Amino acid sequence: MDPDSYNGACYEGYSWAQTIRDTDIHIKICLQKIRERWWDSFFIGEPKINLRAIDPSIPYEDLDQESQAKIKELMYNEHLKRLGKPTIQQSKIQDMLKDAWDRDGSPFKGQPFDPSAVDLSAVNGST
Repeated sequence: MDPDSYNGACYEGYSWAQTIRDTDIHIKICLQKIRERWWDSFFIGEPKINLRAIDPSIPYEDLDQESQAKIKELMYNEHLKRLGKPTIQQSKIQDMLKDAWDRDGSPFKGQPFDPSAVDLSAVNGST
């Protein structure tokens, strides 16, 4: 595998989802990294960022509140993954599915909620 072509992601693990509603087109691409490393670009041919310009040595306390909150969320999601539990995003989606499960027009109406009927593995708990 050419690491420049796939940014070190597991090619076999790529997934693709597409939703078309009227004139809106939403595309979701999920990649699973083979190893933890910074990517200089997401797509081949995309302008590359200078990885040397990223300063990971900034103390946590000096980061803005939004960055601190994102770091806390990522750490919590990683903790949940290690425990085999759903991430925050996966839980939100599961709650939405549970809510929609028995609504009018649902193919599951009248059946007990079964989360195994829906594959949430593509949901990045790491936004």
